[in-house]
Amino acid sequence: MFDQWKQRFQQHQYQKLCQKLQLPPQLVQDLPALAAQTQQSHIAIQQLQNTMQQTLSRLQQDDLTTISLLERVTKLERSASSQGSSNIHLNMLMKTTYSQSGEDAILAYLFAVLGIPFAKCSYLDLGANRPKEMSNTYFFYEQGATGTLVEANPALIPALQKERSGDRILNRCIAAKSGEIIPFHVMNVDGLSTPEDVTALLADNPDLKLLETVNVETISVNDLLEQMHPAPLLVNIDIEGMEMEILHSIDFSKYRPMVLILEMIPYSKKLPIGQKNQEIMTFLQEKGYTEYAFTGINSIFIDKNQVK
Repeated sequence: MFDQWKQRFQQHQYQKLCQKLQLPPQLVQDLPALAAQTQQSHIAIQQLQNTMQQTLSRLQQDDLTTISLLERVTKLERSASSQGSSNIHLNMLMKTTYSQSGEDAILAYLFAVLGIPFAKCSYLDLGANRPKEMSNTYFFYEQGATGTLVEANPALIPALQKERSGDRILNRCIAAKSGEIIPFHVMNVDGLSTPEDVTALLADNPDLKLLETVNVETISVNDLLEQMHPAPLLVNIDIEGMEMEILHSIDFSKYRPMVLILEMIPYSKKLPIGQKNQEIMTFLQEKGYTEYAFTGINSIFIDKNQVK
């Protein structure tokens, strides 16, 4: 009853206001609805303001992480400059990538978050191939880091020695045991050269050619790691078809690179979808590594204990 009298009183007030302002009678009926809509709008605006304030508070908290990351990136850029990097104007948002699928860009972000200067990102590159093209380590070499490059194809050694003179270059074939002499098959596609039998590979891919077979001395990953002081932060493994053999040969109880990169798909003329090597995944998980990123070709694994 009180609400009805209140509504009539308001309508009477509206009528008097309309007469005073010489407004059309029809507006008398519309004003109550407009007033109700106005009140609802006011409530909605207040709720929106409250939501925006809560969101702003959350964003301010998130900015602490963002600012921290940006500060780290800035420090890395300054570090690259102060340590004589050939790219003294490094910009993390506009950097050059040399990897096949941007693996070095992912690594740069990872090391930036961890606060590791690029000049300190030492590496062991197994199956280095060419100095820059499709290299997962050249970006860090460009920023002042150094490491060891191992390449079995003797034809690729001169270019590596010329372009990566700051690195240690070894013409060796990676194997479980050092000091043996084994045949290495050089293909017309550099990345497919291998000590493994290439008969099936040639049969399945008529465009591939065997250029020559050369004898190369072997060296084990454990011996390489033993020779490197300090131990490399990053180990890149690109040994066609021998990834599991090499992984099994590594003494993970003694040598634990923070980051491992491995090719995870078979060679194919077609886009290999859903063919990631699950054997490698399982093995490295058992060794305490987790997959940080997959580029469609290579996986980047990190040692969980070191990056906690």
